[in-house]
Amino acid sequence: MFPSDINNSTLEKESLVENSLYFLSIIYWVIGISLYCMRFVSKDFHDLFQYGRFSNVDCQQDKKQSSMLKLFMFPIISEPYHWRIIYTVGFILISFYLLFNYPSLEILKIIIIVLYQLQLLRRIIEVCWKQPWVTPYRKVGFLLFGSGVSYYLFSSISLILSVRNSTIEIIPFLIGFILFTYSWYHQYNCHVILYQLAKEKNNYNKGYQIPNGDLFQYVYCPHYFTEILIYLSLNIILQFQQVSLLLCLLFTMLNLIYHSLETREWYKLKFSQLPTNRKAIIPFIL
Repeated sequence: MFPSDINNSTLEKESLVENSLYFLSIIYWVIGISLYCMRFVSKDFHDLFQYGRFSNVDCQQDKKQSSMLKLFMFPIISEPYHWRIIYTVGFILISFYLLFNYPSLEILKIIIIVLYQLQLLRRIIEVCWKQPWVTPYRKVGFLLFGSGVSYYLFSSISLILSVRNSTIEIIPFLIGFILFTYSWYHQYNCHVILYQLAKEKNNYNKGYQIPNGDLFQYVYCPHYFTEILIYLSLNIILQFQQVSLLLCLLFTMLNLIYHSLETREWYKLKFSQLPTNRKAIIPFIL
């Protein structure tokens, strides 16, 4: 066998693996979106995907829950370690890809992947050292932990393969880059506001407070809004041509919009007086 034949065989195998992973990522997002939509018609599915203050894991011994539901909701990890692990999974995958492939990538493609890497790195820093956690720690169920790990695994795979398969043009790149930077900065600011309120609640017994400042002036969940904008910016850069990354955006929107609407209802129950013009997640709209 000649060297050229070996090279061609290697390239064919790499292409087969890449295409298989891309197809697998599409299947993952379609299944994820379908299962998530089930929460609109099934209380069991609704409970399965609840997290944070809305989680029912600590109430899993409810006799009305089925045995299968109790299995999926069985608590296996504390909330802080849940978030630390899922972000780290994505960060490690992105880092290894860049480490072994950056010499063959165009500079703009490297920048796109590094942007997402920086988002994951910032979130790791926040959940490890910045975010005050409710004590005793809430527990995360088996299915929710698995879905969190797989989300950041497949969002990273989707981005990598979408970037590899795309031709990057300068105008969409600049628009997406500006939107990403704006969203990244404001999400950090909004998290700082929430962390400060949480510290005051824990240290000074102030109780829950209504957050104000930055994009909180317009919506109750600006950190969710900016998360959606981050994935939107990546799709803008790739000109909405990659199905896998589009489905990732759709799943993210579905999840965060639903959770933001629940958060708004929680605020209504918790506080008698609320800002009249503040929306749930999208300024002036929703």
